[in-house]
Amino acid sequence: MINRVVLGMAAGILLIAGLVPKFSALLTTIPQCVLGGGVEYRAVQIALEAMKERTSYIEGFTLTGDQASDIGMVCGGDVTVYFQYISPEDSAVRCV
Repeated sequence: MINRVVLGMAAGILLIAGLVPKFSALLTTIPQCVLGGGVEYRAVQIALEAMKERTSYIEGFTLTGDQASDIGMVCGGDVTVYFQYISPEDSAVRCV
């Protein structure tokens, strides 16, 4: 079930996009997802693990045609993601 607040916010964004052409033009500049949800889901899991363990990771994802179709994706490919843990206590980060 969708949270009413989320649904209301989505409706508000669509309303504003319909009434303000410059806002809707801005929304079209947001790139669409190329890799699909499977890679992003796993990347979020790894990022949460990196924050929990306070460490960095390099993770490669390879989706062959069979793997991609098994999870409902249209295409496959290779991607390498670097997850860098940055401590909030780091003085260089606090000034950013």
